Amino acid sequence: MAVVDSGEKYQHWLAKINQVCGQFAARPLDGDFHGEIDTSYAGSLKLSTVTSRNVNLYRTRQEIVCGNDAWFYTVFQLSGQANIEQDDRRVKLESGDMTLIDASRPCSLLWQQTSRQVSLLLPRQLLENHLRGNAISVATRLDKSLPMVQLSQRLLHESMSSPTLSARESEAALEAIVCLLRPMLHQQNAQPSRREKQFSRIMALIDD
Repeated sequence: MAVVDSGEKYQHWLAKINQVCGQFAARPLDGDFHGEIDTSYAGSLKLSTVTSRNVNLYRTRQEIVCGNDAWFYTVFQLSGQANIEQDDRRVKLESGDMTLIDASRPCSLLWQQTSRQVSLLLPRQLLENHLRGNAISVATRLDKSLPMVQLSQRLLHESMSSPTLSARESEAALEAIVCLLRPMLHQQNAQPSRREKQFSRIMALIDD
C-alpha cells in the first residue's frame, strides 16, 4: 500500500496512481492533503482502492494519448463523497453509490473530504459487446438503493475477499457485473422495474 500523509508531497501518490490506474494529472486543494492507494488483482479483476482528501485528480487529452483507454472505470463509493465530471455531466457520489467513467475521454474527480472508493477496470470491448451499440451513460449516479447496485457491490466485495479466483471465475465475475449494470446505463430516470423489485425482495429475504 502506498500512503502519503499531510505535509508530504502528493506527487508520490500521483505516481502510484499513474502506475496502476493510467495517466492522470492532479492539483492539491486548500487544506490538509492525504492519499492512499491499494491495488489487488484476482485473475481478470483489476481493482484499486483509493482513499484521498483535498485533491483534484483529472485526465485531459494530453494524459489520454499517453496511456491506454481500452477500459471504463467502474467506481464504487465506499465512504465519504466524491464529485465527478465527464462530458459536461456532474455527479456527486455518496457512500454506496456507483458510476462509470470512460477512460478515453477527459474527466475530473474532486475529493474535498476524506473519501474512499474502489475503481474496477472494466474492459471496453466487454461492455460495448453487451450494450450492442447503444450509448453508454457515463458520470451518472447509480443510487445505492437500486437492487442492481447492491448486488454489484456484494459481488465486488466477494471477489475482493477471494484473491485466489481462477481466470475463468474472475471473467465470470466481470460478466456478471456488466449484466447487472446494463439495464441501469440507459434508464436512469425510469421507475424501478418488476425485476428490480423482485431483486429487492430476494435481497431482503437473504438479509433476514
